[in-house]
Amino acid sequence: ASATPEELIDFQALIDDAAPGSVIVLESGRYAGGVTIDKPLTVLGRDWPIIDSEGRGTVIKVTAPDVTIEGLIIRGSGASLDREDTGIAVDAPRVTIRGNRLEEVLFGIFLRKASNSVIAGNIVGAKEVFIANRGDGIRLWESEQTLVEGNLVIGGRDTVFWFSEDIIVRGNEITGGRYGLHFMYSDDAVIENNILSRNSVGAFMMYSSGVILRGNILAENFGPSGYGLGLKDMDQVTIEGNRFIGNRVGMYLDNSPYDHNDYQYVTGNLFAYNKTGVLMQPAVKRNLFSRNAFIENGAHV
Repeated sequence: ASATPEELIDFQALIDDAAPGSVIVLESGRYAGGVTIDKPLTVLGRDWPIIDSEGRGTVIKVTAPDVTIEGLIIRGSGASLDREDTGIAVDAPRVTIRGNRLEEVLFGIFLRKASNSVIAGNIVGAKEVFIANRGDGIRLWESEQTLVEGNLVIGGRDTVFWFSEDIIVRGNEITGGRYGLHFMYSDDAVIENNILSRNSVGAFMMYSSGVILRGNILAENFGPSGYGLGLKDMDQVTIEGNRFIGNRVGMYLDNSPYDHNDYQYVTGNLFAYNKTGVLMQPAVKRNLFSRNAFIENGAHV
């Protein structure tokens, strides 16, 4: 399908006409958003076609499994938090969202019960509104065994994971938001080689266990709390080889580990130029620190 950039092409008609399992190639041009993909399809953009909802509703809704969306500019969702207006909203498993650019969207990519999915190599922007009125750049809800890799998330509220076990969050850069990463009830995650910078909080993790954080950079997170990493009621967390640089607080521990039989391991990290390197609430126990470097923090611990 192709047209001049000035035309608004009926994208929903192309979806409706496609056979399940087929490939739709979109050439450069402007296509009408507000569409629903309700069958297994691959949608590939060539020369950055624009899917534009012109400020109304959700741009692309996916209700069928085994859908791939790649190489599109997703633009102009609505602005209603109540309706959760989103760039790409997914309600089915095994969906791949790769190499897209999302602009002027409230929520960026929102997965609900979309297990075994992939979100990779996307650039996710946000609407220019007060940060508490923005949606989340990437949001997972009950979407276990999903890979979130190599995305650039700029200016959203949070990148948040609820009830999503066994996920991998790797090689992303998240900046200019509230919580760079926000975990709730999401066990056995691997969080590695991400850059979480210039958010209010780099990463805040709650009520989860078995999480591994390694090789991440948590830098210049300096909001009202300003934690590079915050852990509350977490268990069996491994924190290894990360760099906490220039935050208000490098790492904050509140009742972690939660279980009195558990230990947490903080090994081989760098805490440098933070106002406070590590801040622990008085009752925190059973965190084993080894081979960490504390350099020129206002207060190390």
